[in-house]
Amino acid sequence: MSDALARPTPQQIAWHDGEIGMFVHFDVPVYANTQGGTGVEGNFDLTQFNPSELDTEQWCDVAESIGAEYIIHVAKHYSGFCNWQTDSTDYSIRNTPWRGGKGDIVADLAESCRNRGLGLGIYLSPGDQHHGALPGGVCPNRDAQSRYNDIYRRQLTELLTKYGPIMELWFDGSIVVPIEDIVEEHAPGVICFQGPCANIRWPGSEKGILPYPAWNAVKKRDAVTGKVTAVHGTPDGDCWLPLEVDTPIRDHFWFHNDGGEQYLKSLQQLIDVYYQSVGYGGVLLLNSNPDRSGLIPAADAARAAEFGAEIRKRFACPLAEVAGNGDEALLPLARPEMVDHVVVMEDIRDGERIRRYAIEGLTDDGWRELCTGSAVGHKKIDCFEPKTVSSIRFRCMEKAGPVSVKKLAAYSVGSVPLFDKDSLSLVNPISVADLEIAPGSKEYTVDLTAACRIPQRYEVELFSHSSHGGFRVVQAELLVDGTSKSDAIVPMSSDKVLDLKITDWCPTEILLRMRIEADIHLAASVMVR
Repeated sequence: MSDALARPTPQQIAWHDGEIGMFVHFDVPVYANTQGGTGVEGNFDLTQFNPSELDTEQWCDVAESIGAEYIIHVAKHYSGFCNWQTDSTDYSIRNTPWRGGKGDIVADLAESCRNRGLGLGIYLSPGDQHHGALPGGVCPNRDAQSRYNDIYRRQLTELLTKYGPIMELWFDGSIVVPIEDIVEEHAPGVICFQGPCANIRWPGSEKGILPYPAWNAVKKRDAVTGKVTAVHGTPDGDCWLPLEVDTPIRDHFWFHNDGGEQYLKSLQQLIDVYYQSVGYGGVLLLNSNPDRSGLIPAADAARAAEFGAEIRKRFACPLAEVAGNGDEALLPLARPEMVDHVVVMEDIRDGERIRRYAIEGLTDDGWRELCTGSAVGHKKIDCFEPKTVSSIRFRCMEKAGPVSVKKLAAYSVGSVPLFDKDSLSLVNPISVADLEIAPGSKEYTVDLTAACRIPQRYEVELFSHSSHGGFRVVQAELLVDGTSKSDAIVPMSSDKVLDLKITDWCPTEILLRMRIEADIHLAASVMVR
């Protein structure tokens, strides 16, 4: 069985080892005071774009404070504005007053990353409002598609040939423009998010969390779509496609907008994100939003540094650690210690083999179970009630081949509050439907029967497969066995989230009828927690 397991490439293993990256969204929406997708950004007055204090060294300072190993820079978002010196379009930084039109943000950041030893990634939106390309780079007719294909291919070639090595490419919303030959020629082995060259995948939301278990493999038939998410993960998949978990430090602002300070995530929220992303074997991509000056705001930078310091405080110095091969790994401590965290890392070079495990501690009363789990993958962080033990034991109880533990480490976090395990009840989403949402106001019906089998509260959320374009649920009705339940839906803070109260035991049919308003054509998933 182990011979058939999906295996990561060397580039994927190096990417796993990075564990944390930083996203940087800086584009005309910052000056338009929007989050993109309104249409305004595609033909914005570029004389307003003048980040007089922009300093990519400061961006790198923030990345390093988090513990990030790389930065993904949004070189072009859905607006179509290019923040490098491009020959492909006039809608670019050379037609702004910043540095007399001679500035180049990509060049500045590339140099800063080289100086710091940080990897550089590029987000190049296939959708382009300025050139009339919808998400994915889809154009209205063959001639328009041909013209845009040429523009986009020139942009990608410039970015891959003028700025040194690029370690990751983001094709948000997937892509219909043929780019495989360019990637193969100029960046073989590059990490790709979505599209035909995809070798990592999106979790399915921008909350910064993964379901557990978050298996690294998927079926090849799913992988080739370039749009798979966490729900496609399977331990028996034949294609290694790990998860990059993206979330903004301001909830839910990808671009800096006026009045967004109140949405800055708390330290506890960021810690919860870390445990449910890196702690579940994924890679965390935390977004920072430079303001109109071109600098990441002081409050955001301070929170990022606080987050990085807290992670180092918790995990930089284990009580003890060991590696080993076989179904058991024993970690003796120098003396009895209070332990509340254990980190296990699997050697994933030969695939994800551990399927079920237990962590035990040796107490005065003998071996006691501390926690159990299924997937380990690159890393699994387990936290539990503090227990005084003299040894830690890892036992693999189900496997798909010989087990190799790269690291087994014990920690005492102590007085620092533990990760809020109670939030796990809302962490594991079930995908119940995929929707093609048309522009305008239309009605959609989703069958929730399989996901809502017992009477309790459920959270239903709609996730767009692209960050471009806006949509909202303006009206909703729950039908249980044909009867409308007027008091079953409680609106939440977001217009894409509904809180349901199911009171019927084992109904035959539960349907959610929604009226959705959308700015553009969108693909979305309906998830239930």
